[in-house]
This record gives sequence, C-alpha cells and structure tokens, in this order.
Amino acid sequence: MIDIADRARGRWFEVLPLLGIDREYLRRTPGPCPICGGRDRFRWLDDIGFGNYACRQCGPGDGFILLRKKYGWSADEARSNVDDLVGSEPVWSERHAIAYRLRDYSNRMGRVVLSIRVEDHKRGFFVTPVDWHEKWGR
Repeated sequence: MIDIADRARGRWFEVLPLLGIDREYLRRTPGPCPICGGRDRFRWLDDIGFGNYACRQCGPGDGFILLRKKYGWSADEARSNVDDLVGSEPVWSERHAIAYRLRDYSNRMGRVVLSIRVEDHKRGFFVTPVDWHEKWGR
C-alpha cells in the first residue's frame, strides 16, 4: 500500500479547504495565519508538494502539521482525515516536480517562464527554465 503522504503529495491545495482551511490562507505572499491568527506571519510555500508552510510565530511545517496545530489532532487523526479524501493512487510525478520548479523560478525571478530546456546527461536530466528575457534577449 502506498503511504498517505505520497498519495496526498501535490493535492494539498484541494485537501486543506475540504478540511476547513480557507483558501485565503493558501497563498504565497505573507498573510494571516490559520493557526495563531497573526495578520502577516504566514506563507503557504508548498514548493515540493507536501503542503509546506512557514509562520513566524508557529514555525514551519507540512500539511499534516498544519492540520494538527489548527485542530489539535493527533498524527493518526490528521492522517486518517486526509486518507478519507485522497484516492488510492498518487498523482505526483516528475511532470509535477518540473511544474513546481518552473513556478518557483518564476516567482523568485519575477519573470514569466515560457518553456523549459531539458538537458540529458549521463546521470539523468536537468531542467533549465527558459524565460521571456532569455528567449528574446531583452
């Protein structure tokens, strides 16, 4: 059987609102914290699909920790509630990992990524974003 964390990977934006975490909190810019109620402490990161977040008061964590802190659930309760919502197969793939890296690159650089260049090397492949400025030289 596939672990619940692997099945939930890449689906936290869907799962958390179904468990009562408002989408208002799930944004990449600083905003209110669903746990402590701070006005601008919380950031939804989710950079690798595990529902990662960071709060300057509560500390960092993943989707399971967010649910545990918000509702006072045990680890087993959080896993059980998430398990009820996700299917039996994982949806995360290398394609999702590439999309997350492209989105993260776009956010950090303030540029829109148009495509990627995949370089095949003997030890695997490397993904290099190609942005608008690089493509047209401006």
